[in-house]
Amino acid sequence: LGFAALLNLQYQAAVGLSVGPSIGVGLSLQDNPRPAYLAGLTVMFGGKSQFGITGGALFTKVDEFDDLRYQGVTYQNTSLSIDYNKILRQGWFLAMTYTIFKEIKR
Repeated sequence: LGFAALLNLQYQAAVGLSVGPSIGVGLSLQDNPRPAYLAGLTVMFGGKSQFGITGGALFTKVDEFDDLRYQGVTYQNTSLSIDYNKILRQGWFLAMTYTIFKEIKR
């Protein structure tokens, strides 16, 4: 669970309907917050005020236990520092947005 900021580029496919790519960055809400990177596709409905649905891929680094290093080893009565590998993992996201800005015509 977390929050993100998305940049949506839009192509007006029809009156009241726009589609386009989206990119963004986010932050997880946990004890040790982690940055996340997002890329996806957005569909926007409406004119001045737009409602959008975005779905796509999310990338973030996670700590993965280095089980090969500790395989078959037994430790007793010692203070042990456990090592983790930081690995970039991919997941999926779904977001809903509502545009609060006014439409600018050029």
